[in-house]
Amino acid sequence: MNKTQTYIQEDEIDLRELAKTIYRYKTLIISITLIITAFATIYAYIQKPIYEVKANIQVGHIGENLLDTPKNIEKIVSVVFNVEDKKKVDNFTSEITSVSVNKNAPDFIELRAEGISNDEALKKSREVLDYLKGMHQSKIEQYLLTTKNKIENNNKAIERIENYETPNIKHEIERIKSQQIAKIDEKITMLLKVELPAVEEKLTNYLQKISEYNKETQKLGKTIQNSSNETSVMISSMQILNYQTMLLNALNKTEDLKIEKESILKERIPNLEREKKNLSDENIRNLQYKIDIELQERISKLRDEIELLNLYLTPNYVKNHELVGDFYISEHPIKPKKRLIVTVAFISAFILSIFLVFMIDFFKAPKKDENRVA
Repeated sequence: MNKTQTYIQEDEIDLRELAKTIYRYKTLIISITLIITAFATIYAYIQKPIYEVKANIQVGHIGENLLDTPKNIEKIVSVVFNVEDKKKVDNFTSEITSVSVNKNAPDFIELRAEGISNDEALKKSREVLDYLKGMHQSKIEQYLLTTKNKIENNNKAIERIENYETPNIKHEIERIKSQQIAKIDEKITMLLKVELPAVEEKLTNYLQKISEYNKETQKLGKTIQNSSNETSVMISSMQILNYQTMLLNALNKTEDLKIEKESILKERIPNLEREKKNLSDENIRNLQYKIDIELQERISKLRDEIELLNLYLTPNYVKNHELVGDFYISEHPIKPKKRLIVTVAFISAFILSIFLVFMIDFFKAPKKDENRVA
């Protein structure tokens, strides 16, 4: 029982002995702690200060379409500016330390740059922004050029309508009026001044002949009644028969001329008048409708499209990548963290010195026991 208690007592850690050991080597502990802390302090203060600049870059767009996906831009910047592959260089001035898509605003890129001064970090941030602008500038310029060409083509189309199509249609209207209608008017004039008077003159002549034939027939009839000479009666009868034939022909001609006159007055002239009216009303009305309605609608649509295309050229519609707000510049360097380095060094040195003291004491303990036995 006593042996067991002795073994337990020997295995237990005596805190008093530990405290005595620490006190006994206090000078060494303090020295090691101060030396390491001093070296850490010197290291912290001789290191070049590193400053950080932050920026939020809005991804450019044309209308509702982004110039590129934020994820793709993030990858490109990471590769071009070696964000992931950090290499230590002796003449370090600045570098891009982080590029990421803003979680709250997916079309924003968060950029962080570090440099030996705020100016260097700012310069590197601007270098990235300029690179992004240059990367898609040709796409924007191509879009602007295409849109301006559309505007120019629309203006030329309006000019062509106003200076060529409209005058040509007006000329066609005048041609219809001056040529086709004039020809119809000429035909009507010919009917009224030439053919109709000729028919009327012929009709008058035949009516006169009919009157003469009637008179001659009546005279011959009286001659036959008053004459007793058979020969004279026969001759007069033959003359009457001849006059009756001529009278019948004259009556037939008169009827034909009346029909022809009626045809001129009631058919041919009215038909020409209708043709003239239809030609004037139909063709000219269609051509005038084209000038007043169709061409004006085309001009209106072209001008509306020009107005819309001009809107597509505004800075709000077409934007390259741009900085939102301003660069966030840290007033104090983010590296090295002097207080943290000194504090960590002090705590680490203190713990290490205590550990060394215990090790030293542990190795000296057997020698003390040998001296006591001797």
